[in-house]
Amino acid sequence: MHVEIAEDLPLVSGDADRLERVLINLLDNAVKFTMGGGRIDLEVRRAEAGIEVTVQDNGRGMSDEEQERAFEPYYRGQGGGTGLGLAITRAIVESHGGRVTIRSELGVGTRVWFALPV
Repeated sequence: MHVEIAEDLPLVSGDADRLERVLINLLDNAVKFTMGGGRIDLEVRRAEAGIEVTVQDNGRGMSDEEQERAFEPYYRGQGGGTGLGLAITRAIVESHGGRVTIRSELGVGTRVWFALPV
């Protein structure tokens, strides 16, 4: 796992426990779908109106349908869990005025990132 956290980050106002849950959900998914010897990157950087947090892996990736439905409650893609992690993630990020996005390619990996305002 590679971690890169910018030094000049502004403070974000929010519920620390719920935002921690977002990060745990994203990292848990990355670990679950990345084979041994794979790579997971966590980056936190300043964004235009706040901060942006990215979790990227080189795991199995997701189909177009899985990406379109990833944030639906109880949707389980191939090898998925309960189908709640990304739905909860979206709800928490949006309740903080942010947005979450996912991009993935089968056999290449997945990138999920969220932005929060300051």
